[in-house]
Amino acid sequence: TRDAEAGHPHNSALYYSYSMDNGVTFSENVKLTPTFNPHLGYPQQQKMGDYFDMVSDLNGAHLAWANTFNGEEDVYYAHIEPDFITAVKQKKNMVNADLNFRIYPNPVNKDSRFVYNLKKKSLVSLEVYDLLGKKLVSIVNSEKTAGSHFATTDFSNLVPGIYVAVLKAGSKSEKIKFVVK
Repeated sequence: TRDAEAGHPHNSALYYSYSMDNGVTFSENVKLTPTFNPHLGYPQQQKMGDYFDMVSDLNGAHLAWANTFNGEEDVYYAHIEPDFITAVKQKKNMVNADLNFRIYPNPVNKDSRFVYNLKKKSLVSLEVYDLLGKKLVSIVNSEKTAGSHFATTDFSNLVPGIYVAVLKAGSKSEKIKFVVK
């Protein structure tokens, strides 16, 4: 109801935002629908309710929701595709700010990615360790250009638990913990 005009305090609009750091910070809100009156829902109830469903993956989010644009309750669909790399570049107040090093999503799944940003061309190594410091896998070991990069790996051979990923780029080094369920 943030956009409701005077005299129409119940008018609503659907907004979205996304997080690249598991909900610590979020992108700016983006208006997805025009303003509508949720009290016009079929079958003449007092309020339509907050009916929506969302499924997300590394390509964006599939969002379905009920709306009353035409005075009846209809179902709508949108595929939201935030620019993954731009969002990482624009991220403010990142915990590992030197390299903008992240894994998303965390806990990991088969689609999880390590994401990092280099200020200059560097020799990069990305390795995964258990909590006892034993190296389990080397994901990246090569020279990379300046800019944003991502790496994936197969987590299926790791037993459920907490692991540490170590990214080294030139003289910089960052560590992040991640969870395998």
